[in-house]
Amino acid sequence: MMQYVKEHGPIVAGIFADFNEFINYKDGVIRGSSCSNQEMNHNIVIVGYTTYQSLPVWIIRNSCTLIDHYPAIGVLNSHCPFIGGESWGMKGYGYIERGVNACYIGRAPTSITYS
Repeated sequence: MMQYVKEHGPIVAGIFADFNEFINYKDGVIRGSSCSNQEMNHNIVIVGYTTYQSLPVWIIRNSCTLIDHYPAIGVLNSHCPFIGGESWGMKGYGYIERGVNACYIGRAPTSITYS
């Protein structure tokens, strides 16, 4: 994923986000050991990667979209209003530990290319 992000830019990744450290995240790093690899239940955007306090991390953007609140198509992410947008993390951004598939971040990355 690192090479793809470097060459093509942001990618969407599903993660498991239904745990307190993610929901109440303000700063620092969400460690792989703090979240279980249960089913993916939230989408984030991986916008880059770096090292934070000697730990390799993904830089993520966490925001809720219309689809998260649109029951007409059978999708309702009930925790989305509490964990998305600029009120979450560092103005909507955060760090997740890289290299350990924390919260299933590497299980199903998705991107769109246009040519």
